[in-house]
Amino acid sequence: MSQLVLSILLASPAWATIARVQKADAYPGNSVSLTGTTAGNFLVVGASWADTTSDPTVSDTASNTWSALPVLGGPTGQAAVSIKLFYAMNIKGGNTTITLSSSPVDVGIHAVEYSGVATGTALDVTSTAAASSGTTTPTSGSFTPTAGDLIYAYFGDEGTAQSTISGGTSYTIVTATGNHVDASEDNLSAAGGAQTASFSLGTTTYSWALYVATFKASGTRARRPTAGLWTMARLFILRKTTRLSCPPQKWGRIRIRVSTALRCA
Repeated sequence: MSQLVLSILLASPAWATIARVQKADAYPGNSVSLTGTTAGNFLVVGASWADTTSDPTVSDTASNTWSALPVLGGPTGQAAVSIKLFYAMNIKGGNTTITLSSSPVDVGIHAVEYSGVATGTALDVTSTAAASSGTTTPTSGSFTPTAGDLIYAYFGDEGTAQSTISGGTSYTIVTATGNHVDASEDNLSAAGGAQTASFSLGTTTYSWALYVATFKASGTRARRPTAGLWTMARLFILRKTTRLSCPPQKWGRIRIRVSTALRCA
């Protein structure tokens, strides 16, 4: 009996590779500068301060358009803390100084430039957490990014100085300040599925806030399914080889079903 070997190759859609271009931070201070940013790239800013009432906005010298996530106020058990994230898509490029509209008490600011992020509707999902219980691994709530997303996490703590701050599993620390404690980490290519983000601290924190935002890669048009035949990790290729026993004269009339069942017509 003759055999036909049929290979079905399924590949996930292509999207851009996200890369961190540069970073800057200031403490104390409400302003930070990036040198020679590239037109079309993406900026994200994290800020933290020692009260739960301020709600600053942000602007820059390049006249980029900024979007803001809601301010997250932490508990007041050990020391008041608030954090907030801002982002600018499809930036204009050039030297850029970013400034908060006000300077709350003990303010710190981080800014990061990325390439490969979507130039429109980049925000995918967010998650927040705030607690007054002691921990050395502050952790976000659960979130489900699209595979290939940029994950940016920002942490603030006004009550406990830190000598060491490390990123969570699959994350890289971007910037960190240990006295007034604020730190940012990123994952440049998220895996799909529910997950959390965390930081590892050298000293127990008792009053903290943590913000996570994920941003779509350029070329990502919609959230891909999280289950079923078409769920695949980035660059993952599923190869299915099926051997079909039927006469060679009928190979041209093979029917392929979603279940990968094959039969001679």
